[in-house]
Amino acid sequence: MLNMKTYLIFTIISILGLSGCTTVRNITDHDYRYETNFSKYQTYNFLRCENDNTEICNEIKATIKKQMEIRGYVYDPLNADIYVGYALLPNKVVFKSYQQPAISKSHNRDESDDFYKTEKYNYHNGMIMVSMIDAESDILVWRGFSTDNSKAKKAVNNSKYYYSNVIRSIFSEYPLYSKN
Repeated sequence: MLNMKTYLIFTIISILGLSGCTTVRNITDHDYRYETNFSKYQTYNFLRCENDNTEICNEIKATIKKQMEIRGYVYDPLNADIYVGYALLPNKVVFKSYQQPAISKSHNRDESDDFYKTEKYNYHNGMIMVSMIDAESDILVWRGFSTDNSKAKKAVNNSKYYYSNVIRSIFSEYPLYSKN
């Protein structure tokens, strides 16, 4: 009997100890408009943000600009093909989306694959979202999002690069490059 109690206590302590070592990370995903011809986009501009003057917004905007430039897009405030916006959503977020093939495969699509199951996203800690809107039609063509996990922020010692890292992970979901 003593061996069983000792074993049980050891097991519980081990599980609790190991659970404290697990890494906390943000969940990152994307959604896009399947009919969009992403290869036509070459230039971009930012949507106006009400609180663009904060340090966090400046960090996010600078990181988005760098990610767009890496992908060959040219910043053009007067003649943009797409508008890029971002939002910090601190509260619970619930929305519906669709299971889709990887965005990089959308240009080589098979029309028989046009049926998708719906997915419901339910994030309790809020999220950070980056959106791309077609400048001509004002239609949302792509959005990437990541949970805003405060535990993950604490895990990097409140690094000022927390939001830059999150934005880079969101853009890892956008593998398309401009023709530029």
